[in-house]
Amino acid sequence: MPKRSRRRGKFKKFKVQSKPKPLVAKEVVQPPKPQTVLPRQTPTTKPLVTVADLTTRYQYVFPELKRIGIIAGAMFLIIVILSFFLR
Repeated sequence: MPKRSRRRGKFKKFKVQSKPKPLVAKEVVQPPKPQTVLPRQTPTTKPLVTVADLTTRYQYVFPELKRIGIIAGAMFLIIVILSFFLR
């Protein structure tokens, strides 16, 4: 005879109610005091980025884009050729 499971059933008709917790008074939060407005400052200008900086920074992008284009073109060509054979 198998032993009885210790797990409770998933569907229980009545739940045991826990005792309600006593209410605790909350602390009153004061609204923030208005701050003085300072005159608007002009933003500092950023140094201009040159093409030479971009090419050295992203030198891996162009070969990858070329590779992606070649693969996409080959796949498109294969799809076109297969469409003629499968008709």
